[in-house]
Amino acid sequence: MNPRRLVAEHPLPSLLSVAAVAAVAATLWLAVAAAAETTLTIRVGALTTVLVVFAAGFWFGPLVSWYDERS
Repeated sequence: MNPRRLVAEHPLPSLLSVAAVAAVAATLWLAVAAAAETTLTIRVGALTTVLVVFAAGFWFGPLVSWYDERS
């Protein structure tokens, strides 16, 4: 599978995936390394959850069509 073609065909799920990975990294950094307030960590964690769910939801359609083409 060509990554450039995948991103060109599905830009929104790709963008959401990158944002979700960045949010996971930020959440882990806030929880472990930074001396941040608990409220900030919870808010960033909630944003991470939303981004992961949206990314998974937007990838569902392309993955189903990819699986159907393989069968």
